[in-house]
Amino acid sequence: MTTEETADVLWEDAEAYTRKALPYLWPGADDSETAAHTLEVSRIRLMIGFLFPQLADWQRNLIEVLYWQRQILKCNFQIDRSWVEPAQRKDIERLTMENEQAYMSIVTTVKDKIDYSKLTSVQKELFRREFFEVQAPSTAG
Repeated sequence: MTTEETADVLWEDAEAYTRKALPYLWPGADDSETAAHTLEVSRIRLMIGFLFPQLADWQRNLIEVLYWQRQILKCNFQIDRSWVEPAQRKDIERLTMENEQAYMSIVTTVKDKIDYSKLTSVQKELFRREFFEVQAPSTAG
């Protein structure tokens, strides 16, 4: 199996594991919006711990911040700007640019603070794909 294929399997297994295990690890969590958000945050934290067990807690916390900032940026890129008024479109573009800058700052911090010699080739691939890359749309609408 290639590094990329192994990374695919591990990412999918980590998602499946945390989705399956979390309800048993946090019994009594209800379906309210707050609980669902807290469950998702906890699931991502477990997933990062599962995928990067050799890193210190503070390093995994940095990865978690990076994960969420990437999610925000991906959401910004998915906004359909074609129906938005020009003034609002300008605000969305400004917000997207600010989020890109925040994301790049966190990427730089993570790259500076994580000792890559401690990572396996699969973990490096996961970093590249799941944390360091964001596919910007070819057109913003």
